[in-house]
Amino acid sequence: MALALESYHRAFDVLKAGVSVGELLDASTVKGMNDRGSARLMMHGRGTGGDGPLVTTRLTPELRAVELMEGCCMILKPGANVDGRSDYGRWGESVVVRKNGAERLGSRLPELLELL
Repeated sequence: MALALESYHRAFDVLKAGVSVGELLDASTVKGMNDRGSARLMMHGRGTGGDGPLVTTRLTPELRAVELMEGCCMILKPGANVDGRSDYGRWGESVVVRKNGAERLGSRLPELLELL
C-alpha cells in the first residue's frame, strides 16, 4: 500500500495543465521492497467529453504525448504489484487539473482503510 500511496503523491505533485501523460507516468512509477514491489499510475475519466484514452496498460507513444488540459477531472489510482501479484494495493482519488497544480476533490485521508 505504501508503494501505491507514494505513486499517487508523486503524480499529484507534478500534475498541472500542460503536463503530458508520459511525464505523469514517469514521475509516478516507483519500485521498492528490494525490487519485489512496484507501483504505477492508472488514470481515467479525464473529463474532456469522454473517458478515453484510458491510461492503463496499453501505452502508445501517442497516448504518452497527450497533454492534460486545465479543468479536466480524472481519477488517479495507482496500483502496487508485489512478487508478481498485480493490484496488491490501490489508492485513488478524483482530482481536477489546475494551471499551477492539481486539486483534490475528495476528503478521505490517503491511507489503508481496514474494515473490521
